[in-house]
Amino acid sequence: DEASRNLELALRLKPNDVPTLIALGDAFIGAGRTRAAVGAFERALQIEPDNVPARVGLGWAALAAGQPADAARSWRDVIDLTRDGATLQRMVDVYHGLGDRESETHARAALARLGGAPQGSPQGSKPSR
Repeated sequence: DEASRNLELALRLKPNDVPTLIALGDAFIGAGRTRAAVGAFERALQIEPDNVPARVGLGWAALAAGQPADAARSWRDVIDLTRDGATLQRMVDVYHGLGDRESETHARAALARLGGAPQGSPQGSKPSR
């Protein structure tokens, strides 16, 4: 799609621009290109290994690809750093579905600290950040 093309052009000028890589990953998810999204988020994490939006995006890409266990692994270390209620709610749902009570409880507590109200899109797709 056009957004992806524009972001790819921007990356030709600045190939290590993490915000652009994250935006490209988000655009790929929106276009249903989950493998490409995973690649964009992984590249961002190679540059900035502790980047929370990239880690969250990687989890959403895994979830969109039907890989909830991979999403859970991507999200586990950033539960406390996540500020999007819809993402935290989805974390709760994923951990519950996988039977990971410890991470589910952790995500519920993080959601409660936000006031419990999901922000963004509560759908099964990735919300905007």
